[in-house]
Amino acid sequence: MRRHLGLLALLTGLLAGATIPARAAAPTGGINQCLVLAICVELSQSGSGGSPGGGQGNTGSSSGGGEPVCSWKGVQKPCWDPDLGWFDNSSDSGQGCYFKALDPSDPALKGQTPQPGKSPYLQSCWDANGNPTYSTISWLAQAPNAGTPAPTPGTVAQMAIAQLQFIRPVIHTAPTGKSLVTVPVFLWYDHGTAAAPDDQTIGPQSQTVNLNGISVTATATLTKVAWDMGYQANRKEVVADCNGPGVPYADGMENNPPAGACYWRFGSLSPANGAPPTGAPAPTAAPSPGGGYWPVATETWTVTTVDNNNPNGPAPWDPLTLEVSSLPVQLQVNQLQVLN
Repeated sequence: MRRHLGLLALLTGLLAGATIPARAAAPTGGINQCLVLAICVELSQSGSGGSPGGGQGNTGSSSGGGEPVCSWKGVQKPCWDPDLGWFDNSSDSGQGCYFKALDPSDPALKGQTPQPGKSPYLQSCWDANGNPTYSTISWLAQAPNAGTPAPTPGTVAQMAIAQLQFIRPVIHTAPTGKSLVTVPVFLWYDHGTAAAPDDQTIGPQSQTVNLNGISVTATATLTKVAWDMGYQANRKEVVADCNGPGVPYADGMENNPPAGACYWRFGSLSPANGAPPTGAPAPTAAPSPGGGYWPVATETWTVTTVDNNNPNGPAPWDPLTLEVSSLPVQLQVNQLQVLN
């Protein structure tokens, strides 16, 4: 049985490929691009006992795949969702709500007054037609139906991964827009700024989720940056000597390129009919005659997880490989004309 359990939002990223090898001790499955700028996670549950949280409670029933489900107004809903928390099916009256435990440092709690003996939950509710109605912060001793099922390190890991954020690289070239054959073109993308902080552009970054005594940290590490200077899907020229964000161009840099600088010398004119590469996000500008080179930077990130309660034990989620590509920028390459 396969069921969509969550979206890992990449605010400005694009998934190009990912794999999750099977693991017996945790939910398994794969990742695919389901929405623009988002990642869809599908968990494959085993025939018995493979659901997040392990068991089936008194108010939950088990579907054919072994995953506990709750019933509300005749509609089956998962008793536990890693994005939404626990579902309250204690009554068919009113509205159906999920309750997600919040970390005390969550920005959503700004202005809230802690209540002794109670914990904060994000309460998200729907009507009988499946339409969202409202969300609010509720302070409870425990979430309704919280015993069915309890989260596992695998589901908490999914929540930690969901909090990682990536920013699509904003690339620059020098010269800009036009260059000449054999003249070095320097390449870099923004990082270390308020709009493009280092943790979301060159890494590493980590997020930790604590829930019901389970603590999992997800860490994303930038392992590769590929600069593709080609055009169209059948012709690509990758800058072999550059595996990073590059260095912003400064006057005279071509005479003594600093460490980490990325540059490329085109050996031929840009094609008049060049089109943006099909394997990258669509550029914001339409093609213009003679501007047939479309440089693209693609980041490769590796995401790993650690069970903080058992740091030397198996990872609660298998490593993920994510690729985040920039928008292509257009570059016209001309031939230097010598006049006699």
